[in-house]
Amino acid sequence: MALLRKIGVYFSKDKIFLTRLKKLTGFFPSDISPYKTAFTHRSSLGSGSKPGQYNERLEFLGDSVLSLVISEFLYEKFPNDHEGTLTKIKSAMVSRKTLNSIAESMGIKDLIKVKLGQDPFPVSIGGNALEALIGAIYVDKGLAVSRKFIINKILIPYYNIDEILNADENYKSKLIEWSQKNKIKTFFKVLEETNEEHQRLFRIGLFVQDELKEEATAKSKKEAEQECAKKLFLSGFIEKWQN
Repeated sequence: MALLRKIGVYFSKDKIFLTRLKKLTGFFPSDISPYKTAFTHRSSLGSGSKPGQYNERLEFLGDSVLSLVISEFLYEKFPNDHEGTLTKIKSAMVSRKTLNSIAESMGIKDLIKVKLGQDPFPVSIGGNALEALIGAIYVDKGLAVSRKFIINKILIPYYNIDEILNADENYKSKLIEWSQKNKIKTFFKVLEETNEEHQRLFRIGLFVQDELKEEATAKSKKEAEQECAKKLFLSGFIEKWQN
């Protein structure tokens, strides 16, 4: 079967695409169509294009598959850590900034069909296409192959868990610097104050231009504010705003 597939690639009109795809994923697809869709940005199609013709639906699916596999990985790797710790690590691993960087290193952009009138095009398109590729693999090959791809082609080559664990960035200071530089109104507000098992907890909201963007709960206002700012940066909001 593998030999027949290789022969088929040789005579295929999509030979170049299939060869690049094999180098990227480690295998030839059973069905090429979802992969073509995964690398098709909406801008490359006409105004009458339908959702299934460009990669946003596959991006949605791939995001969920990636989240599941990374959650499984962290659950098994850190058996003694609380949910909050696992969530923080996962947030850093699946942040838009991280995925954009990985997509850039993998050469994803060389396969994307896009027409934005920008050169280079926004880096976020690469991260989105990477998630769409994961979605395509899931549609074509199922969860087992998707998991193998994520672990062998993404987790092992591009993640340093120790660096993620030791990262101690002051996101609140970065937020203040960004808001002052760009004259964007940002502020924190106590949404709720509770006592659980004799422990005081603060639920803090982070507002950008009077709109609630993130919220977090912690034992102190300062810690909750720091977590709100971190969530905003890791969500990719700042990067999207700048683009």
